[in-house]
Amino acid sequence: MNLTVWTVTSDTDNGVETTAHGAEREAYEELKKRYCNTAAEVASFDRHIADGTFAELMDWVSQASDATGDHFSVRSHTIDAAEPSVDPVLDEAYREAAISEYADEGRIEIDSNAVVSHGDDNGAYVAAWVWVDRDDVPLCACGARNDDGEGFDGMCGVCADKAEAAEALKD
Repeated sequence: MNLTVWTVTSDTDNGVETTAHGAEREAYEELKKRYCNTAAEVASFDRHIADGTFAELMDWVSQASDATGDHFSVRSHTIDAAEPSVDPVLDEAYREAAISEYADEGRIEIDSNAVVSHGDDNGAYVAAWVWVDRDDVPLCACGARNDDGEGFDGMCGVCADKAEAAEALKD
């Protein structure tokens, strides 16, 4: 079963804010709250929503966000959602077995309502949360990969070169 979720992400003076919505219209309603300040703007916005002219609406919102200095995006995400369980008692037994066998507080956590996906053979997958320490993620603070052997101290080659140059200037 597929589920589509719409997100509105804004990069504002307060940081990055993301909201999720179950329908495209809800995402645009969120934008209306953020960028419509007058009755005329609300009426124009509502007309675009009613007409389904979302491209024109996005142009209008883009101009409004440029005026405020905010940057935003509206995107749809299709999620492969789990089918409803046909045997809740069996699912609960799988969850309990997974918790007993694999749960490790702070490393591997399994929710009491975790998704259970039955296999074709004699078993099931149980969804779990796995902790990943930031130090284990091969990305520099700038967002570039840092596992190419060119950098040091968690930095990519470019940032490491800049740090070395800055250090040399101090000397």
